[in-house]
Amino acid sequence: MLKHGTEEITMHPVCWEKFPYETERDLQDRIEKMPVLPLGLCLPDRNSYDIHTQLLTFAVKPFAYVKEKLTSPSITLKFNRDAARKICTWNRPYRIFGQLKGDKTSFILWDKELGVFYNENPNSIHNYKKAAEKGSLKAQLALGNCYCQGIGVEKDEQEAFHWYLQAANQGNMDAQYWIGYSYDHGRGVKQDYEQAITWYRKAANQGDALSQSNIVKILNEQQRSLIQRINRML
Repeated sequence: MLKHGTEEITMHPVCWEKFPYETERDLQDRIEKMPVLPLGLCLPDRNSYDIHTQLLTFAVKPFAYVKEKLTSPSITLKFNRDAARKICTWNRPYRIFGQLKGDKTSFILWDKELGVFYNENPNSIHNYKKAAEKGSLKAQLALGNCYCQGIGVEKDEQEAFHWYLQAANQGNMDAQYWIGYSYDHGRGVKQDYEQAITWYRKAANQGDALSQSNIVKILNEQQRSLIQRINRML
C-alpha cells in the first residue's frame, strides 16, 4: 500500500535500488517493464495555456517514493482547447500515472470526474483506432490530437487531418476549427483558403470566436492582395 498524506494507493511492490545481482542494464530493463505507476498530483496553471501551441503547464507534487525520478517542478502537455477549458474549469489537483523508460516518462493523467484525459501510452492509440473506425467521435478527435501533437505516436499531419475530418463531419466544433486551420496553413493538406473559410464558418456558427477571427484575417488579406494587384496594373 502506497501512502501519501491520508491517501492509501494499492500497488505492486517497487524497488528503485539495484539488487546485488543486477547490472545497470538489468536495473533499467526492470524499471522499463514496471506497470503504470501512480507518480503524484498535478495542478494546472490556468494562465499558462497557449492557444497556438496548445501547451498547458501543470505544477507537479510527486509522491515521496518517486521524487528522485520525477524531479521537475512542472510538466507541460498538449491539449485541444475544449479539453484545456474543462481541465482549468475544475481547477483542482489531478492524479499523474506513468511509465518510466530511461530518461523518458510516459504520462497518464486521471480524474474521478473526467476519467483518463491524457494518455501517452502507445496501447491507447490501438484502442482509439478501433473505436474511431467504428465511428466514435471522441476517439476520432483523440486520434487527431495524438497525430497532430505526436502523443504516443510519430507526428503525422496528414493522419491528423484524416481523423479530424471524420470528427468534423460529425459536427464537432474543435475538429471543424482544425480542418479550417489545416487548409489555412497547409497542414497535412494542400493550402486552400476557400476551404479554410468554409470550415472556419462551420465552427464559427457553433460559437467559436477564433474561427470567426480567422475568417476576417483571410478576407482582409485577400482584399489587400487584390488592391496590390490592381495598383500594379495602374
